[in-house]
Formats: sequence, structure tokens, C-alpha cells
Amino acid sequence: MTPDLLAMFGTGEPPPERIILRAGPLEALLEAGNLRQITFHNVEVLRAVSYLARDSQWGTCAARLGPIDIRQEAGHFSVRYEAVCESAGGRFAYRAEISGAASGDLEFRCEGRALTDFTTNRTGFVILHPAEAAGGKLAIGHSGGGGVEETVFPDLISPDQPAFDIRSMQHEPAPGLNVSLDMVGDAFEMEDQRNWADASFKTYVRPLAKPRPYVIAKDSWDIQSVRMSVTRKPVARAAPDETRTTVIETYGQMPEIYLFAEDGANIEDALAPQLRGLANGLTVRHDIAAGHNTDRLRRLGALAEKQGWKLDVEAVFDMCDPDAETSQLASDLSLAGIAPTAIRLAPRREFKTRPSRTLPEGEVSVAAMTAAVRSRFPQTAIAAGSVSNFTEFNRNPPAGDFDAAFFGGSAIVHAADDKSVMETASVYTAILRTAAALCPNAPLWLGPLTLACRHNPYGNALLPNPSMLRISAAGDDPRHKALFGAAYAGALAAQVAGRVEKLSLASLSGSFDLLREDGSLTPLGHLHQHLAEAAGSPVRIAPSLPDGLVAFRWEQNSKMKTLVINVTDTSVTLPQVHGLNESRVLKTNGGFQNTDSDWLDRPVLQASAVVLLGS
Repeated sequence: MTPDLLAMFGTGEPPPERIILRAGPLEALLEAGNLRQITFHNVEVLRAVSYLARDSQWGTCAARLGPIDIRQEAGHFSVRYEAVCESAGGRFAYRAEISGAASGDLEFRCEGRALTDFTTNRTGFVILHPAEAAGGKLAIGHSGGGGVEETVFPDLISPDQPAFDIRSMQHEPAPGLNVSLDMVGDAFEMEDQRNWADASFKTYVRPLAKPRPYVIAKDSWDIQSVRMSVTRKPVARAAPDETRTTVIETYGQMPEIYLFAEDGANIEDALAPQLRGLANGLTVRHDIAAGHNTDRLRRLGALAEKQGWKLDVEAVFDMCDPDAETSQLASDLSLAGIAPTAIRLAPRREFKTRPSRTLPEGEVSVAAMTAAVRSRFPQTAIAAGSVSNFTEFNRNPPAGDFDAAFFGGSAIVHAADDKSVMETASVYTAILRTAAALCPNAPLWLGPLTLACRHNPYGNALLPNPSMLRISAAGDDPRHKALFGAAYAGALAAQVAGRVEKLSLASLSGSFDLLREDGSLTPLGHLHQHLAEAAGSPVRIAPSLPDGLVAFRWEQNSKMKTLVINVTDTSVTLPQVHGLNESRVLKTNGGFQNTDSDWLDRPVLQASAVVLLGS
């Protein structure tokens, strides 16, 4: 294994090769046979066009590609290859042809054939539109002579599909630039992928209303295509402002940083020394159905007290008998000798996704359960929300007399490549704005926000990842304990600092913890310590930085600290920031280490770098 790969990503699996395809002003990245970052005259017109096979648990079947024939000539490019997808549901093969021209015309065509009966939740094209399209105009052509529907990409995150029965689309990613899409295959529809923190809107084949999983019969063919055309009209624009301001403005307070404890939490005293000072609080899940008992509560409570942490109890309720369930919780907490800082009301139904604004038969509302918890614990803060992703919170937001709202998230629900994962951090501005609109009077407690998934609301189980590769919908991700994981967490903190009261990024023990096998801190552990020390401090943000950098600043012990993160996979130069006399770079081990004395005169941040600057 290459040491640099292990340090950056925690795995020897190299990132997929990317090949730049050019046809005049039309450019695209070819990655694993699919197209990413499609631009025309340097404007991103589509984020991706991919042909994918998803298994019955929504996992993406890895396509085994044959030789790729790439031809690039003046004003034109073409790509041809064959591929095979294999899963427990069978085998499926396809021939792909891609062509692009300087005019802005692009076509991606696939002819697929099932080599065996092939069980799938979805097989076919997925088109991603940048999240920055939010609020922009959209024209949709429907099938069967349904005409054209004039609409917009949603501004606030849509809990459900904003568009159905799509055969063609038109949108304007920049003034004067019109993009037209035509799709061949089953009917397409759109979902707002920001629901899952993806930085995109997704137009995909085969409506979700159709039965799934379904079977593509052996030897049957499935032919699909996506065609794009672009027209460009000159638009008068103001001269660009070449200046880059690094003014940092006061924004709010740094959130309290929490760890979480779920099933199998290691609560041995041996862990206590390494964890000291790494957090401000601990969230303990208490679920009788999962075998959690009062002894576990007592031991976790004792650990929190020893560390000086606040203690939140995430109580999982069946939501059927508020009086009996809250009585049981009160008894368990009493027997454990625990008086929690807060109770997080977690309905069991939130572990699985369900249609928007629905209540399962025989269950009570969050408002009714909140009232019951309030009557038992009148002096304790009560939070209501979802143990799952923002998706479930958005579809069925809590209502009632609660003191805060909470939800979690994962970065690899749909895609696990480095670029897609890092892009999810940028979506939390829109997520928090939507959450604030749903619960306008409730502070937000965010997390756990993790790379890997903690459970699967959309299938029966998480995908195993014994080889620790980049796999979507998996319960483990190698990048969590590598430099990439720290950069991702820092980028998240930069997006949500000042906007949330509590933030959870890691667990007490297990796959999401802050320790290596030898007991030393991971890069995220070192970052976590600084974030915890900053809790409650006024936070300031840099509203304008070079593309690829995010930063925020706080005052600590009469000194200013600034955290700068490179969220790209290439080097980025940090602009001069006056008044700094200290710079430390997060290393693979040993935490933040001082840089060369003259580094601030030539500060180049490597990919996924985290730098702590001091004044």
C-alpha cells in the first residue's frame, strides 16, 4: 500500500482515474466510465451523467469495465467501452457510447442486457444538476403529449420529488446559457438530493412509485440514452472584481461538541485518559429493545461525570403508550442514578423512512410524547427530531413543546468517491436553513454527522466493508480516521458554526471513534479537541476565500485562532492574512505541528489540508 494513500484516506485503494474530455468549450471528466463536472465555456452545466445499477438494498453495483476507447479530435471527443455489473441479485452487462462536440452537443447511450435474471432497485441513467441551481427556472417536458411544465429547482430542500414524468428538461445555469436535455428509456423523475446532503438535484430513470426491487429477465435488453444541447447568447456583464476579501465577521457562538454512544460502546475506564478534553458532552442512546439496561446507563453516566461532560439521553420510544414509556424511562434513569442535561426524544419509526406527513397506525404524535416527557421531567431540556438523516426530519418534522430539534446525517448514502463526499459539507447551509423554516423557534442540535452510515433507513442492512474501500451505504469508511476525515469534519464545522447549539462528529468508541488501534488520537481526534475548547466562543467566518478553501475563526484565551481547510483534491494557495504569527498543519500523527518560519509567506495548502493559524 502507498503510505500517502493511507495517510490521506486510510486505505490503499487509489482514487479512480480521471480523464479530461475536451471538445472546444465543452469539457467533462471521465471517471469509472461516467461523466462528471460537465462545463461549457467554464460554466458547470451538469454535475454528472452516470449509468448505474443499484442492488435491492440501494447499494451501487461496482461496474467492471473493459478496455476504454477514447478518441479526441479538434472539436469532438468519443468514448466506447463495455462493462459488467455483478451482485447477489445477478449479472448485467452493457455497452456504452459517449460523444461530445464543440457546439455543446453531448450524448451518452447505453445498451444493457441481463446475463442472468438481475434483481435491482434501479438500473439506468442518473443526471446530477449542481446544488447551486436552487431557485433557478426549470422547464419540464412530459411524456404522452403532456406539454411543458414551467417550474423551478426548489430553494428550500424539497422532502419529496419536485418533478415527475420527465422526458426533457431545460434550465439556465448562467445568464444566457440554455441547457436542453432529452432522455430515452423509462420515465424519469427528480429528487432533491440535498435531502441526503448530496450537493445536487438528481434526475433518474424509473419512477419510485413502481415496484422495487424488480427483475430484468435474463437475455432481455434495456436501451437508454441522455442527450444534451447547449445554446449560448451573449449577455452584458459587469467587469469581474478580482479582489479577494478575507474580512472575517462575527457570526455567532461555536457549538458544544458532543460524542455519542450507541450499541457496543466500550466504556472501560482505560479509555478515559485519552478522551479527556476532547468533547463537551456525551449523547447516550437508551433503547430497551436493543438490550440497553440501567447498568449501561450508570456506567456511561459515571464516565461522563468523570470527564466533566454534559449528558444527553437519546431515548428511543415505540410511541404507542406515552405514559407507560415515559414511566419506564424515569424508572431506568432513577435506578441508574442519572439526571441528564437533556432528553432527546427519538421515535423508533425514524429508523425507517416513510412518506411525508404520515403517522403509523397505533402510534402517537411527537407532540403527545413530548407532553408526556415534559410531565415526567419538567426541569430537563427536551429535544425532538430524527435518529436518521435530515431526509426523515424533512419529511416528518417534529411538532410540539420541545426545546431543540435534532437530526443526523451521513456523507455516503448515494456516492462514496472523495469529491462527492467532500461536497456534502457545503450542503449544510441549505439543510439548516430548511430545518429552521420547519422548526422556527427551536435551536438545532446537529449530528451525529459521519462519513459512514450508522443504519440504513432505506433497506434491510448496511453494506459490509471488510476491505475498507470507498463504498456507499456502508457502515465503515476508512477515511474517518485519516486526514481526509479531519478535513471533512473541519469543513462541516465551518458550515454550521454559529448556526447550531450542539454538534456531534464522532463516537465514544467503535467505527466512528477518535482513537487509533494503539490508543493514539486520529487526526480528527486532534481537531475535535480544538473544536471542544472553542465551544461557546464567538465564531467568525470568512465570507470570501479562493475556491476550495473554507475557514472560521474564534477567540480563545485572548488570542485568535483561525482554522482553514482545503476541501479540494489539489493544492490551493492561502491568501495573505495579516496579524498572524503562528501556523500549524494537521499531520497524520502527532496532531497540529508547527510549520516552517517562512511558511506564511508562501502558504500552499495541500489537498484535504487542515491548518490552524494563530495571532
